[in-house]
Amino acid sequence: GRETPAGRLLAVDDGAIYGFGYRPDFYRTANKQRYHLYAIDRSAVPPQPAADYARANRDYPASGGGKFSIPYRWSVEVPLLVRALILAGDKLFLAGPPADALESQAAFDGARGASLYAVSATDGKTIAEFPLDALPIFDGLAAAQGRLYLTLQDGRVVCL
Repeated sequence: GRETPAGRLLAVDDGAIYGFGYRPDFYRTANKQRYHLYAIDRSAVPPQPAADYARANRDYPASGGGKFSIPYRWSVEVPLLVRALILAGDKLFLAGPPADALESQAAFDGARGASLYAVSATDGKTIAEFPLDALPIFDGLAAAQGRLYLTLQDGRVVCL
């Protein structure tokens, strides 16, 4: 993840890879994990060599630090623990509970609600936010015919 795009969820188009996952500088610090939403030009991703765990442990010590070689187009923190992500035209849609949901079982289970965000694929800026009254299922977003479909954990499918 420090040398190639990686994350909990990825979306792609012809020119870019968009993702939500750990910030590379927090991969090995389990008690301080931080997340980001990012974009990287596909042309900036070099062919990947075979796995070399000795090199990985040398270049990325457990104490943190190490090399970072991903040239992000943009990288932003979002106030969500993103559980669903889709690219539709020039917008990313992401949905999930508040960013700190991993710190509280109640928040992770939806007690603090959830949100759907529209984000510019060009620069990562938030365009709009919509509250949700139920959590989205993992990877539960689809887009077709100018509409966005979101599947929620309470069994509903919402069409926007």
